[in-house]
Amino acid sequence: MVYMGLESGSDKVLTLMRKGHPAAEIIEMGQKVRRNGMALSVTAITGLGGPELLEEHAVKTAEAFNAMNPEYIGMLTLMVEPGTPLYDWLHDGSFRLLDQHQVLKETELLVQHFDSPGSVFRMNHASNYLTLKGTLNGDRKALLAQIAAALETNPARVKWRLRDAREKLRAAKPEDKMAVFAVLMRLREICCDPRLVADNWDGGSAKLEACM
Repeated sequence: MVYMGLESGSDKVLTLMRKGHPAAEIIEMGQKVRRNGMALSVTAITGLGGPELLEEHAVKTAEAFNAMNPEYIGMLTLMVEPGTPLYDWLHDGSFRLLDQHQVLKETELLVQHFDSPGSVFRMNHASNYLTLKGTLNGDRKALLAQIAAALETNPARVKWRLRDAREKLRAAKPEDKMAVFAVLMRLREICCDPRLVADNWDGGSAKLEACM
């Protein structure tokens, strides 16, 4: 298995993020791997172009995946680490993160443009707001339905689930490890939910505390 980080199919995004390789070069390498009979897993990052390049990033990334037709496609959601140029750009205002709604809209656009038969699609990293799993192209409609449901669901219901999980965690006995683990997993799921919006949240674990 060869693992490759595409990050984006847009040369504008790749240049902005200093990838060092244009999309055509990355696609060519992926196609070479496939021609030589090796399995290929390719990942990209939602939100990497910010709001300004949302549409181009989504469409061209899908097109790049389609051109390579890898066995596995993985999507992460952009997370900004201190000490990086992107962190500085975020705080000086020259780069903006997508909000949860925009992440979902970008993901929707990406999936709409997929045409990569047989590729196993996964969007289940801890950074992702919404877990998506399927095999293209057959599961595309089901994936789009999941995204549409996430876009339409009332966020108040999500906050109720958060408070319910918090109370269960407080009531759990320390020796009941499975109960504690189950609640922690539930909190992780809720925290990644795109409908859970915290005012002035810019990433990190503080999202849960801010919403409580």
